[in-house]
Amino acid sequence: MKLHDDVFIGTLLTVSALIVLIWVIPTQIPVSQDETVMPPSLMANLSMGIVLLLSVILGIKGFFRQADRDGSLLTIKNFKSFGFVCLSLAISGVLIQYAGFFYGGIIITGGYMVKMGERRLLTLLSIAGGAAGICYLAIRMVN
Repeated sequence: MKLHDDVFIGTLLTVSALIVLIWVIPTQIPVSQDETVMPPSLMANLSMGIVLLLSVILGIKGFFRQADRDGSLLTIKNFKSFGFVCLSLAISGVLIQYAGFFYGGIIITGGYMVKMGERRLLTLLSIAGGAAGICYLAIRMVN
């Protein structure tokens, strides 16, 4: 049932948000020595606090509501899609690290386009190259 999924996902997100707030943010974001400026961890703590609040609300609402007739969200198809996103993000990080932003961006964007069904080579290359090129130029102009 969908409500059982809400309780499960709310609990999972709550635990994840607590881990990030208690362990990840304090160890990864240095404390500022200047007390007159905002702390560097302010936005990270604020964002994870919002995630924590919303995930607790999701779990509580799923726990107290009546049974729902909708099907489960935890299906094999959804797990495959989630796995694809996680794998593609890992590959994206490695590609950008070793091939550079421009060439890695072309491969990543082209890969997503192929996954979505695009098969025309000229369209693939022009859109993937154009998107990566525009992003690369925008970053170069800002720096």
